[in-house]
Amino acid sequence: MVNESHTTYYFKFYSFGEYAKDTLIHLMNNQIYAPSVTQMNDPFEDRWYGCDLENLMNRQDPDMRGRVDRRGVFCLCSSTDSNFPLSKDAILMWSHYADSHKGFCVMFSDKVLKSDAQDFVKMEAKYIKEQVEIDQTIPYSPESDDELLRIIEHKSDIWKRESEVRLCYPRSGDYYKIEDSAIIAIFCGCNISDYNKALLYGIAHYKKWHFYELRPHNKEFKFEYRNQ
Repeated sequence: MVNESHTTYYFKFYSFGEYAKDTLIHLMNNQIYAPSVTQMNDPFEDRWYGCDLENLMNRQDPDMRGRVDRRGVFCLCSSTDSNFPLSKDAILMWSHYADSHKGFCVMFSDKVLKSDAQDFVKMEAKYIKEQVEIDQTIPYSPESDDELLRIIEHKSDIWKRESEVRLCYPRSGDYYKIEDSAIIAIFCGCNISDYNKALLYGIAHYKKWHFYELRPHNKEFKFEYRNQ
């Protein structure tokens, strides 16, 4: 498929929801959006062991939840296989994140981990069976965000198939610049509309990204693709 020298690839699945137009414009301008964890679909993203109201009121740092929510997080699936969006392991991700295969997937090289500003922290998600327990006695220090980052980097082990990498930025709700050549390819879901497929094809052709159209395999539970 893609003839690249990178050993690890990064993938982001998107739907054609109300923000799809903004997403595509910013991707064309080499920008990615970093929401807060409270904007994500897992209700446990901003929770940790013992974070009930009483404990929050008694903490030396009562604003821990606010500090977590103010950080922007860009989530990526990582794989050493450039064919990952076509495999059976990706079927659930297409269903979950790409609107039942009506959306698309963007393939990034490791250049997505580079920035002129270097204002993010790269974290590989750590999958655990119970909510992470943090030290409730450590007072807030601008020089030490270890407890905050521990909350953001831990997830339930039901998500471990995603092999997630997170770029944690200083502010949520902002767009951040990535390397000009960080995006390698776009994959269209097998249920995408003709209009949206044509739109993505035009963008990929303009940006010189590889463009792949997915189709269900006629025998196995996986995808085939057509390169255009």
